[in-house]
Amino acid sequence: MNREMMRASIKLGKRMMKQPPGEFEEIPYSEIISRFAGRMNKVPDRAWKNNHFVVQLYRRDRLILGVPHDKIMIRKNDGQPIREWYCLQEIKNKIAGDEVSAIQIFPKESELVDVANMYWLFVESGSL
Repeated sequence: MNREMMRASIKLGKRMMKQPPGEFEEIPYSEIISRFAGRMNKVPDRAWKNNHFVVQLYRRDRLILGVPHDKIMIRKNDGQPIREWYCLQEIKNKIAGDEVSAIQIFPKESELVDVANMYWLFVESGSL
């Protein structure tokens, strides 16, 4: 994505954020594939969006204490950080369920990748 496209995307995201958050709709897998063209090893298994957030699910992405967990990526459409924990809680409830626990991991500095305001939650595989 070039700078001009990035600026247009951020501008659109800011306009969308002025509305109250809508219901999440699942993104069809064919659209996911087209968005990730050229990065086929990083394609999410499922994805959802509303006018405030994009959520992506990667199945069986990580072992935590020997148990496979699915990874959920959450980001705001305007690219800004999510400052309120209840936003993450509400998204977790809508995507994974009210009675599913999620884990957020803060990595070692040597494993830190911080290139965008993305948040990762891990839920036990099979709960979605």
